[in-house]
Amino acid sequence: MAKQEKKQKELTGRHVLLMVVAFFGVIFAINAYFITAAVTSFRGEDVKGSYRQGLEYNQQLETRRAEGQLGWSASYNVINTETDSPRVIVALKKKSSPLANLDISGTLRHPTDTKMDKTVSFVETKSGQYEMVEPLPSGQWQLRATATDGADTFNFQHDLWTK
Repeated sequence: MAKQEKKQKELTGRHVLLMVVAFFGVIFAINAYFITAAVTSFRGEDVKGSYRQGLEYNQQLETRRAEGQLGWSASYNVINTETDSPRVIVALKKKSSPLANLDISGTLRHPTDTKMDKTVSFVETKSGQYEMVEPLPSGQWQLRATATDGADTFNFQHDLWTK
């Protein structure tokens, strides 16, 4: 009996070409997935016009110096009510006397999702004491607000955390 010899498969140029195409096809598919995931999950700049803001940084420092010379200060309190969500109280003072009749507006900024940011307003409940009209949602927030008294403007911010 004659032994049948097994025919060994030869590695041809066609096989090598298919292996190289398959390898790079897998690489391109994975890259396409990661690019799509990155573009759809990151919505862009956190601060609009960050480049322009960087160019105007010295002006920002001058504004903060002028605000410091006003002598205004802000203190914060979060009060829990039985019927509503927690409320934010802001007390504004110049040295030790309360600042009344100010216009205050601001933004509650979520640290990780700009879609959750909310515009907020304040009403004066006592002389120099202002309550945020909107209830404070649970979680971590940054309050950024501006108080205006005619020509004087005071910007303040505070991190808030509620359960």
